[in-house]
Amino acid sequence: MAITERLAAKILREFGSDAETVCSMLGDSEVRIFGPGGVSERILAAVIIVSGGDVDRFLQALRLMEVDWRDLLWDADLEGDDWLERVDAYCRS
Repeated sequence: MAITERLAAKILREFGSDAETVCSMLGDSEVRIFGPGGVSERILAAVIIVSGGDVDRFLQALRLMEVDWRDLLWDADLEGDDWLERVDAYCRS
């Protein structure tokens, strides 16, 4: 799955001038880790949520996605069935 428009917009707000690099790295990591089919927005949003707009934390979140994406979901509070509502709220904020 490619980065959704709403997540890309949130990345721009969170990372400013680094947004293009963040999107590129996130997309590249997604394909490398999960293959060409990618993953759901849930996991990609978790990386951005955990990052909190900080590039160093973004890099740590990418490593966590590779090691155990379930821990990443937990850290982002997206492990539950209400993850879509949480991502909606996050992208709107």
